[in-house]
This record gives sequence, structure tokens and C-alpha cells, in this order.
Amino acid sequence: MSPPVEFIIDFIASGLGGVGNKPREPFPEGETNASLGVVAAFTGGLAFIFALLLLLNTSIGSGFSASDYASLSAASLVVAVVAYGGRRAGVRALGVTTHNLGLARSGTVVAALALGMSIASCLIAVVHFILHL
Repeated sequence: MSPPVEFIIDFIASGLGGVGNKPREPFPEGETNASLGVVAAFTGGLAFIFALLLLLNTSIGSGFSASDYASLSAASLVVAVVAYGGRRAGVRALGVTTHNLGLARSGTVVAALALGMSIASCLIAVVHFILHL
């Protein structure tokens, strides 16, 4: 057969093969669950950067007033919530999807470190706040 005839036969056969089929989802677990690994890596990395900066400011920084330490403790709590969300997304991704598992694992570890650093930063800021009253 000639190539144009084969192309027409393939085109018609593929069209008939799709009749009556439901549209397929690109990911069997759903699009939101497939991206949980990426979400965990992003939020874990972001929380790690801010937690490290907050920990350095609260432990090494000097010349802060009591209101500065109160703001640092509030910022540490916000970072702790973000880190917890990243850790939770990573743990969930390992159970519900098969996509981006490496990112989910690394995001879970980094978010757990960020959670610990932000809690430590918050405790140090509260101690400094009490001492500066």
C-alpha cells in the first residue's frame, strides 16, 4: 500500500477506536495528588531558608528590642506552619502517588528540619522577649 492510503486507514481506525471511550485522566491518582511531591519540596525548601535565617537572627542577633523579639517569634510560628504543611504534603505524597517521590522524600526531610529550627527559633525569641521586658 502507498503511504497516503496507510495514513488514511490509520486515521480512520484511530477515530473508530476512540468512539465510546471515556476521556482518560493523565494521572490515575488525580492531578492534585500527583503534584504533592513538588509541593513538599518547594514548601520545605522555602521554610528551611526562612527558618535558618530566623534561627540565626534570634540566636546571634543583638540590639533587638522586646517588640523585635515578639515579631521574630510570630514569624517563627508562621514558618513552622509552612514547614508542617510541607512535611504533611510529602508524607501524603508517599502514600497516594507514584510521581515525584524523590522530591517528596527530600521535601519531607527538609521540612522536618525547618520545623525543628523554627520551633527552636521561636523558643529562643520568647526567652529573649521575657528577658527584655
